[in-house]
Amino acid sequence: MLQPHDSGVPLLAGRHLSRIFGEGATSNCAIEDVSMEVYPGEAFLLMGPSGSGKSTLLAILGGLLRPTGGLVTALGQDLWAMSGRERHRFRLRHCGFIFQGFNLFPAMSARQQLEMVLRLGEQISAEEAALRTNKLLALLDLRDKAHLRPVELSGGEKQRVAVARALIKNPSLIFADEPTASLDWTHGSQVVQLLCEAAHARGACVFMVSHDPRLHAFAERVYVLEDGRLRDSEGRTPYEVKSAVAPLG
Repeated sequence: MLQPHDSGVPLLAGRHLSRIFGEGATSNCAIEDVSMEVYPGEAFLLMGPSGSGKSTLLAILGGLLRPTGGLVTALGQDLWAMSGRERHRFRLRHCGFIFQGFNLFPAMSARQQLEMVLRLGEQISAEEAALRTNKLLALLDLRDKAHLRPVELSGGEKQRVAVARALIKNPSLIFADEPTASLDWTHGSQVVQLLCEAAHARGACVFMVSHDPRLHAFAERVYVLEDGRLRDSEGRTPYEVKSAVAPLG
């Protein structure tokens, strides 16, 4: 099993990231000079109060929101130097997203939500897509809900479908915005355990945003974003933590 930092090369890195919304007197700096790295097999947990910029940082690292300044390197590639089409293909192939609002297609059943990802992203056969979908739905206690559309599912069931959709293509980069929202802790801990096991088993990385302190036990590193700045529990930046362990190269 691949453990965090085995390769020494981060799968995901942000350098001096900033994001400003608005202009002039009404402008707001949501992210200010944030630098961080996530390594193969690692679950990185980002905490912070509402409005602190957590979801903004996740969107920047995931190629969904262009930063005002700074650099994002994902799987060794400069994410924001890509064209929009190249970035879309990169996300489709390598990234899995779990959003607070589920973002499920209203006309599709739970089964179809997953099979569509496999058919479009990996272009595999219908039989293989059905096999992988059935296995993951069963793992998340959704086998009996496979035929239901989002309007027929509870909030917790929709969240588990969203998690399954993010994991079904075995992505290298998993972005989870409040992955335990709408879930009781039995299912919430199951979901987070599944995310972390996916990272460890495949050498992927998980970048989680959450208010839930119970997720601390699942993460290799926990940081807090407050007023747009990233710190650990002792008030240090990721690079200050790294410098305390070994000299920066």
